Amino acid sequence: MFNPNNEFEELRFILNSKVRSKILMILFYHEETLDNLKIALDKPSSTISHSLHQLTLLNLISKNGKVYYLTSRGYIFALIIFKYISNLHFIHKSQDFLKNHSIESIPNNLLKDVYLLSGCEYVSSEGVDVSKPLNEYLKIISSGSELNIVLPVFSQIHIDNIITNIKNENTIKLNLITTSNILKSLKKAGYMRKLSRLSKTYDINIWKYSGDLRVFLSFARNFTTLSLFFCDDQFDDSVMLIDKSVNSVKWSKKLFNYYIKNSLKIL
Repeated sequence: MFNPNNEFEELRFILNSKVRSKILMILFYHEETLDNLKIALDKPSSTISHSLHQLTLLNLISKNGKVYYLTSRGYIFALIIFKYISNLHFIHKSQDFLKNHSIESIPNNLLKDVYLLSGCEYVSSEGVDVSKPLNEYLKIISSGSELNIVLPVFSQIHIDNIITNIKNENTIKLNLITTSNILKSLKKAGYMRKLSRLSKTYDINIWKYSGDLRVFLSFARNFTTLSLFFCDDQFDDSVMLIDKSVNSVKWSKKLFNYYIKNSLKIL
């Protein structure tokens, strides 16, 4: 029977030893012999053998001949440790980005998976070049043939650029989620009419989100960009996260689908 207290104690037992935790991390990627573990860990055979015995008793690893491998239970524990370490790495790397910004619009299950953004870089306003994040954004979205956007702010520059990319066929599919207030601004400025006309030729889909959006997310098959709001609800256009990894796109798709579930398709 599952006992969360026992599972927690076992996890703490693993993390209390660098040797035990490193063994799980090594076996997480591939099976290994004792000799190879000794080389990788740079520890005496007796130390490694003792840790292997402890992990075997916990049903986290098993042995086939001379080769050690993770059990199904061991793989789950190793995955938990991998996510924990990777999330800490992202938090440490992104502490300036996360500081004073609101993350309330991101559901908890995706906050637990922020390690998928560990390959990110940050573009910030520098000196007199206050438009650097914007220029980088406009440049990178021109490479997205299928563009997905969560739009929490009204910006003519952004919309004009998106429409230009569609007309130039840099973007052949647009999925856009925004709020009722932004939709009113788009309609007033004539953008909804333009997008509706373009939708007769191109694959354009627009959803109205039922709540407030505090995340500016854009992604395609080859990139993710993310901008946040300050805690006082002011949009911060001075810094932007850019990640071109496959993992970041996986994370972005999950966040985008989360918003779609709470949205109404209007185009």
